[in-house]
Amino acid sequence: MNPKVSICIPTYQQADKLLVLFRSIEEQIFRDFEVIVSDDSHDNEVLNLCESEFNFNIQYHRNSPSKGSPENWNAAIALAKGNWIKLIHHDDYFFNSESLRTYVEEAEKFPQTDYFFCRTSILDTHSGNQFSYSVNTIILNRISDFSAYLFHKNLIGAPSTGFFKNGLVETYDKLLVWLVDIEFYCRILKSNRVKGIDSELITTTISENQLTSNLKNNRNVELCEFFYCYAKLIGNFDRINRKIMRHRMLDLFKDFHVSGISDLKSTGMKHKVPMYANLFFFVHKLNSKFAFRLFYKLNHFEIP
Repeated sequence: MNPKVSICIPTYQQADKLLVLFRSIEEQIFRDFEVIVSDDSHDNEVLNLCESEFNFNIQYHRNSPSKGSPENWNAAIALAKGNWIKLIHHDDYFFNSESLRTYVEEAEKFPQTDYFFCRTSILDTHSGNQFSYSVNTIILNRISDFSAYLFHKNLIGAPSTGFFKNGLVETYDKLLVWLVDIEFYCRILKSNRVKGIDSELITTTISENQLTSNLKNNRNVELCEFFYCYAKLIGNFDRINRKIMRHRMLDLFKDFHVSGISDLKSTGMKHKVPMYANLFFFVHKLNSKFAFRLFYKLNHFEIP
């Protein structure tokens, strides 16, 4: 018989952090689960840990060659046999012993829902500070209608907060790193029922060594990935969501001091510059301050 939940863990070295996650799994009251580790490591550090004794079985899979992020996430999910997928990264862990049971209880309470996510406890491993990630619940309740707003503020959180039905056809886009979770959420929201759980069930860690920390404020990465997502998603958005996306486009131009099409293309962007960006840069060339005022006004939006 298949388990109720598959705990899918993509890993890359850092066995010390993975051990913390394993200890949190040992403490879970809900026990109908399998644990899958998809390992991108080049050494046996993770393997040796997985061969240690825990009060649960571990299905270990070594990727050769390494798949990288997010293909390693997809690989772990593809191995799952459970009814529900609990993806969690190796440097995150369950908040308390009730976490997994709470996910399952919510899934049983709302059987029509396909994807759940929770509030997050965030631990800064450098400073030791820990805080709760909370969001505007009014906007959160409307996120299915205004998913493009996630490009302004990630209201769902890290992928480790997710709990979703096995069999969702969606996979994480292997061409993305910085916006991989946002783009995934937008596709999920379009065709599935999503619900937030107003409890801290996961602790996510932030550190200077994490990939996302190294990519933050990287002009080339953020601009290239945004315009890739823009081209991929804009055709599925309604008028308000298009405004939200174009408003975000203007924010990026302003924050990264993008002065024109040639400057934008210098980031390494390989796909066609959207017509809307061409129009903005035409006006920007005549009067930059007026261009921002005009286009921000044209793309003003309010979430009712």
